[in-house]
Amino acid sequence: LELFQQLQQNLSTVLPHNYDLSASNAREPDLQALEQLSDIAGKTTSFLPEVVFFRLTDSKANEHFYTLIHNRGFSNVTSVFSDTKNRLPGEDNLTLVNGFLGAYPNAFWDIRSDELNDLVSRISTLASEADYKELIDLYGVRRTSAQFWPFSDRLQEEFQKTAGVEAGLFDLNRLENR
Repeated sequence: LELFQQLQQNLSTVLPHNYDLSASNAREPDLQALEQLSDIAGKTTSFLPEVVFFRLTDSKANEHFYTLIHNRGFSNVTSVFSDTKNRLPGEDNLTLVNGFLGAYPNAFWDIRSDELNDLVSRISTLASEADYKELIDLYGVRRTSAQFWPFSDRLQEEFQKTAGVEAGLFDLNRLENR
């Protein structure tokens, strides 16, 4: 850990910071809630999909885009099949980054700034698939929603704007339907 801290300190001027939450220009209360979201770990996160793209709209209608990554814990990864016996849900955690990371989102969420603390609270207390379904009923943008294509197009538009020539098309084949 100490080595990584020294490396980070010595390389700080050349490391990219575009995925840092502070690069999003969100309001301070929103950044604090987002930090709380990224600190959630353990079994409650096991109900979340691997990659979530979400839009946070603040009180002034400014949009901020984030990617929530669910890191799954395993005792070992000796086989790509039957990994359920090696799963350690208690070691799951979340990584939250500014912007878009990955090309295969599993879910889309649309959140207003005044809903952010509720989202964090709900995720930190997830105990069942029913709890997750309730979360998605509130904040998810499902394929069956009339808002799906306009929302998807908005995410793609923002990705093209921020990533430039590195941007591609999001592959929507892995979007969950739960």
